[in-house]
Amino acid sequence: MNAWSLKTFVVWIVLGGHSIPSQRANQRTSPSPRTTRTQPVLRLGPMLFHVKQGKVKRVEQLDLKELYQVSAKLYQQKKYRTAIQLYKRILKYFPKSTYRYAALYNLGLAYENSKQYTKAIKTYRSFIQKHPKQKADVRHARFRMASCYEERKEWQQAFQIYDVLLQKDLSTDDRIDALAAAGRAMFKQKRYAQARPLLRLAVVLHTRRQKPKKPIISEAAAMAQYYRGRSLDLRFRRRKFNLPVAQLKKDLDYKAGHLLKAQHQYFATVRLRHSDWALAAVYRIGEMYEKMYLDMMKAPYPKDLKPMEIRIYREELRKRVKILLDKALVAYRHNLQLAQRIGIANNRWQTLTQQRFQALLDFYVKNFGKPPFALPTSRPAPSTRPTKAPSSRPTSQPAQQ
Repeated sequence: MNAWSLKTFVVWIVLGGHSIPSQRANQRTSPSPRTTRTQPVLRLGPMLFHVKQGKVKRVEQLDLKELYQVSAKLYQQKKYRTAIQLYKRILKYFPKSTYRYAALYNLGLAYENSKQYTKAIKTYRSFIQKHPKQKADVRHARFRMASCYEERKEWQQAFQIYDVLLQKDLSTDDRIDALAAAGRAMFKQKRYAQARPLLRLAVVLHTRRQKPKKPIISEAAAMAQYYRGRSLDLRFRRRKFNLPVAQLKKDLDYKAGHLLKAQHQYFATVRLRHSDWALAAVYRIGEMYEKMYLDMMKAPYPKDLKPMEIRIYREELRKRVKILLDKALVAYRHNLQLAQRIGIANNRWQTLTQQRFQALLDFYVKNFGKPPFALPTSRPAPSTRPTKAPSSRPTSQPAQQ
């Protein structure tokens, strides 16, 4: 509709060898008894008459195929709001066409990509209800609907959809995707006990299908492995040091043990060779060592120490735990080298690593002197970023008719 207010209506036009003013467009008249041959009939699609102040200002002939092609092109150009209007027009004026399946699904994608998640969820749900026999597309719509709930941070609703999917007959790729996403949804709700088996099973299924000479890179499996490490990481972070001395020792053993367990899981994430999740894992390793240093320096000291003894105690402690900062610096530096080697720039984890590395390096040089490595030179490395394996979860590409 134009910027100025228009009244728009649709009529179906049937043109033939004679006029049929009283007949509906989807009906055909019986030939007159005197007619000896069939009259040729040309069927046209809907015509939109744009009216302003009682006068027809413009007539628009709707062509189904052209509408669909234009809407798909607009979608590819990321002009989602205009594409939405055309998909809605197809559904309104061609409700029984073979394009209705793709138009409705793509309408959901366009809403999703324009961040209109509530409308996207409603559209995907409508697709599932109206076209239950389109099993593959229904499965895809469920994944996309769950993704919209994730964007809205509605993790329980997302989990419920993944739970429904896991009860279906899924391919291995789809099952890994659903397990990993369901585990993350539980993790985000702090339901760690329920998250762990889902995440573990996603990784196990991925590992079983691996072939030595043709490794498969799975974003979902790498994500699941990362959250397995993150679960142990959070246990390590939550534990505080407390007196008496016997409790301090227990706390130290607990934190050190969980740091090493989490590190093991993060290294397993790196071995799955997904670039983004590998960077996230190595960043967390450096962060854990830095956190351990800070926690130990803030730990309470025995109450019977005198002021001079406290200063000596803290200085000696600082020297002993400096190695934790050494490990943190090495981890951050390794992550930056990894990002450079695989050609990643301005990635969230690369940016966080650069910030923490520089801040920690400044602190280290000021308090301890020379870092445990030679400072890196700015020499560019060729891009060898591994190709991400396409996730079996449907991407936000429009469906093809």
